[in-house]
Amino acid sequence: GLLGSAYAGGYGRIWRIPVNFTIDRNGLLADNGWDSREPAWTAERLDRIVTPLLR
Repeated sequence: GLLGSAYAGGYGRIWRIPVNFTIDRNGLLADNGWDSREPAWTAERLDRIVTPLLR
């Protein structure tokens, strides 16, 4: 559901929407969408972030 406030626990404050967080198989944050200067999902970014998680 929607958050009741702009603060999302361990993820911090939500400054813009949409945002993404990539979680690995152990439930750990693998990629924080806030930290990326170019948060769009390009083929290069998918290959860099998601492909290693699929191995």
